[in-house]
Amino acid sequence: MPLPDVRALSCLFLGLFVLAFGLTSRILKESLFLSEPLLSTLLGVLLSPKVFNILHFFPQDWDQGFAQDAARESLAWFCRIVIGIQVLFAASTIPSRWLLRRESVRSMAVMLGPVMTVGWLVSSGLVRAALPRTTWTEALIIGACIAPTDPVLANSVVKGIYAERHIPRHVRELLIAESGLNDGFGTPFLFIPVLAVHHAFNPLPTTRDFILHIILYDVLLGSLLGVALGYVARKGLKFARRRDMIDRESMLVFSVALALFTIGVGEVIRTNGLLACFFAGTALNWTDRIRVEDLHSHFSEGVELFFDSAVFLVLGTILPFNTWIDPTFLPLPNLVLLGVLVLVFRRLPVVLALYKITPLIKTKKEGMFTGYFGPIGVGALYYALMATDRLPDDFAARNKIIAATTFIIFCSIIVHGTSAPLIMLVSKIPGRYGGRQPDGGAGTDADGIPGERDALLGDGIPPQGDGNTAGQRITASKHDRRAYSAMGDPEGVQCNRNGNTGGDIGE
Repeated sequence: MPLPDVRALSCLFLGLFVLAFGLTSRILKESLFLSEPLLSTLLGVLLSPKVFNILHFFPQDWDQGFAQDAARESLAWFCRIVIGIQVLFAASTIPSRWLLRRESVRSMAVMLGPVMTVGWLVSSGLVRAALPRTTWTEALIIGACIAPTDPVLANSVVKGIYAERHIPRHVRELLIAESGLNDGFGTPFLFIPVLAVHHAFNPLPTTRDFILHIILYDVLLGSLLGVALGYVARKGLKFARRRDMIDRESMLVFSVALALFTIGVGEVIRTNGLLACFFAGTALNWTDRIRVEDLHSHFSEGVELFFDSAVFLVLGTILPFNTWIDPTFLPLPNLVLLGVLVLVFRRLPVVLALYKITPLIKTKKEGMFTGYFGPIGVGALYYALMATDRLPDDFAARNKIIAATTFIIFCSIIVHGTSAPLIMLVSKIPGRYGGRQPDGGAGTDADGIPGERDALLGDGIPPQGDGNTAGQRITASKHDRRAYSAMGDPEGVQCNRNGNTGGDIGE
């Protein structure tokens, strides 16, 4: 009997994992404090050629040599799709117009500016110090790969009912928005050393290409592309709904389709598709309708569970253990030291130093959690693969970049995947708001939407009173629309009957 095809085995074990995790998810998350990325990665390691030798997605030496460029390109596309979907979901689940609030602008400026810059430089310095045979150029590239916060790992912890119970709402929103945005804003840090290598460290052409190709074409055009696609998608959705042209099933997969379309357009015109996905999600959710309906259906959480499990299962099977334990390449004790130092010093000190000028970090305790919780995951692998693709052919340290980056990813998955006890501890220590008070008072859910938590639990209780928290400006008509959505009238029929005909999708 011939051996089963790897695709059949992949379907078998991925389906088995999702089924087993779904049947025991409450025990695993709330009693054992384990996340699906951690478990799926460990399962991938067990099924990899290094242990039980069951799954072979890529050659064992995929991280080395030019012959494996096709394997790396396939892995890069897989990571790009997963990250793009996660980023768009992240943008569409933060409150409407959140990015325009003064405290949000100031907080994101701190997190994407000094925090990310210092994290890049500190990480690069640690790589250079811990790995003695690494040049400064290689260290800066590795540091740029691990500087952004991974949206896939972040969403597995800061989203869902468990996170709503234990993490203040403003901290969750900050971490979700940061993880979604900095994966796109990480390209300037990566391409500074990459362009310098291309131009033989000549400052004039390096600066010219950095401004024209990276800042203007990649970052600015990618952002504008996302806003345009999200705006057109929202208006098209509004048009289709008002004329009863779209059913609820198509509505649920609309965000996934928009993410795939945005990634495709971004790659065709060679701009930043991940940044475009974030702004497309923001524009799509500009009136908060997408977020409220997703809170009722939990569709995005189900999609995230599936893709998270798939990508980390693949990651577990391709971790380059042979390279890690090769003493002539990167000494293993140095790698372990590097992983510990990066997780401790990459962002925690700078966040603690700047939390008083970050409006959405209210206390030192929240600053410690925000600084600690900067997971490194699929985004770092994607940037490492992008760097190896863009570097010149005569650049000999490609495998070193992938090996060091994947080891730090593995350390972050282990540490941040078991960090739920810390979240529990943080939530039980009284802060400025006294426990869970910032997540909403009486009659509100964790996102400040009146009555929605009770409706999601099956009580179907409409909003009572104002229920407005965290300075949200919500009109009575929006309250009505959100209540009808939570009670199973997402199409806004009752709202239209009551005269609120102008705001079912956009205003």
